[in-house]
Amino acid sequence: MADFDLRHLTTMLAIAEEGTFSRAANRLGYTQSSVSQHIAALERTLGGAVFDRPGGPRPVRITPRGRGGARTRPCGAGASRGAGPGGRPLQSR
Repeated sequence: MADFDLRHLTTMLAIAEEGTFSRAANRLGYTQSSVSQHIAALERTLGGAVFDRPGGPRPVRITPRGRGGARTRPCGAGASRGAGPGGRPLQSR
């Protein structure tokens, strides 16, 4: 199993939701360079591109490899979004 860094997965999710590296950087409080470095590290871990980057004003698109990486969650991933073990939603008591 690949060793994922939660920051890299969080960055990938923000890019997928925002559509661009710069909007994701703004949302996360990172520089665009930092976001690019997170994705480069994630791509090295996964062995290929996680986004198609069409350039210009067009939004990026997640690749099949990126979708697979997004489904492979490290222990504790999603905790900041109210997820429990295995990414399942936490139950209210």
